[in-house]
This record gives sequence, C-alpha cells and structure tokens, in this order.
Amino acid sequence: MSYLYIDSNDWLIGNAQGEVNQYKRRLNQFNVNLVSKTSDFSDLTLNAQWFALNAQGKNQLVADPSLCCTYTGETPDSFSTSRLSFQVRYRLQLSNTAKLYLVYRRHGLVHNNDESSTNSLLSDALDLTQKNNLTFKLSYSF
Repeated sequence: MSYLYIDSNDWLIGNAQGEVNQYKRRLNQFNVNLVSKTSDFSDLTLNAQWFALNAQGKNQLVADPSLCCTYTGETPDSFSTSRLSFQVRYRLQLSNTAKLYLVYRRHGLVHNNDESSTNSLLSDALDLTQKNNLTFKLSYSF
C-alpha cells in the first residue's frame, strides 16, 4: 500500500502554440495491492489505483528564443482530473499444467475544466465508470 502527495507551484506544461503554462499542482495518489491465498490451489488478488490532480493556472510563458522566459500576462485555464482503476483476480490451479482465472476490472476517468475538491473527484471517478470487464481464462501448458 502506498500514498503520494505533491503540492508544488512549479509544474510546467508546454502546448502546441509554443507556450509554456505554469500551474500550482496538488496530486493525491493511492495504490494498494493485496493477495490472499484462499487454499493450497487458489488465490485472490486485489489491485487498486486512484489519483486526483488539481492544477490551478498561474502564468503563461512565451517559448520564443528571442523572448526567452517572458510572461505573456495570460493565465492558463485551471483543470482537474481523477482516475480510478480496480481489479480483482481469482486464480485456481486445476492441475500442474492447468489454471483457471476469473478477473473483474473497473476503470473510471474524470476530467473537469476547473478545480474540484478531492472528495468530489473520488466520488465522480466511482460514479462515472467508463469500463467494466469480466474475463474468464483457462490456461493450459503442455
């Protein structure tokens, strides 16, 4: 299990117009990986990752060599994004050469054109699921 928090004023992103935008960034990232051996021949694995990013526009710089590092006076648009990825996998060893897998995956991505609270980014990522997968796999080696 891990948690990462970044709060910085120095996040720079370039764009196609040759400008460099400066943002104040707040990033929360949480990862968990749990494995449970349910019997001598099976296990259950849980993987989850969630992040929430808020970027508040501060300055815009011109990327012109003759005007190196000159502020344009414009403020880039603020934005926020959040992603939740979740997977549960059950593995059953049927024999020395055969395994059965059952995997459930869920993925949600939220992108807003303004700043949002960390709590609303998490609840939006949970609610706005973009992908649900259920996979059944039989693996056999010979």
